Amino acid sequence: MNWISLVVLRTLVGNVLGPVLTKVASVKLGRVERFALQYFFASAFTLGVLYMVGFTLSRTFLLAIGIGFANGFGAYCEWRAVDLSLSKTALFSWGSGLIAALLGYALLDERVAINPMMASGIALAFFSTMLLAIHEHHVRKKNEMGTSGASVYLWIAGYTVIWGVVIFLERVFAMGGVGTMTFLGGWYFGSFLVGLILLAGVWKRTERMFASFTLRNIALSASLAFVIVASLGLEYWMYRYTPLIVAQPLFLILGAVAPALIGLFYFKEARKFDRWEWIFYGLGALGACLIVVGFMGA
Repeated sequence: MNWISLVVLRTLVGNVLGPVLTKVASVKLGRVERFALQYFFASAFTLGVLYMVGFTLSRTFLLAIGIGFANGFGAYCEWRAVDLSLSKTALFSWGSGLIAALLGYALLDERVAINPMMASGIALAFFSTMLLAIHEHHVRKKNEMGTSGASVYLWIAGYTVIWGVVIFLERVFAMGGVGTMTFLGGWYFGSFLVGLILLAGVWKRTERMFASFTLRNIALSASLAFVIVASLGLEYWMYRYTPLIVAQPLFLILGAVAPALIGLFYFKEARKFDRWEWIFYGLGALGACLIVVGFMGA
């Protein structure tokens, strides 16, 4: 399977199916329980597979747990930011990808992979994604009630910085030849530890204990766990062959275009697209094409 196929599959799983399930799972009542459950199932699955293929406790595995622990806090920051203001969160959706790409460019010497065509595509991809986010922000903020204050920006800054560094470290591990299941097992176990901490805090305040562990929540969390494991596995596999400076712009624009296409053709939402959205999506698609063609010819 080539790197383009991995990018497309990861986008479909992580940027289409994942957000649909997360939207259902992130409602307030029982949110922390579902958050913990998804990482419990993801951890149980990946550790189970790792045990069957052969597992040795190592420094690499412990580092993967640490990265997963950071990822857990990043995910919780995103959930809190979305709860306060979806439009403001969308406004900065490109931030973590940019941080990861810049770290790869500066610290992994990925600049050797860049040619003029790729550079133009990367610039178009980031530029169009930023314009789409700003446009979405202005459209949605008119419908928001009340104000979220400065706290939403703290949550946004939290997950943006955390995920920017975590994505970079993911590429480092993949380049170092660390096994996929070793990385996934450590990542999701570390994230599950964050879920346990959050559960302890909720139960201490409310004493509701297992009230939210309904069959529906368990099934939803198990489904979401499967999706996030598949998404991260495809992403990690892809990072063995693809520089961050190439992958992150593609993920950004495909992550924006894929849900829009679903809305256009499945939910018949063409009438809701304005002129600027069509222009920004077109710029992003052109940028993605330039990146792919430029990288294949490099």
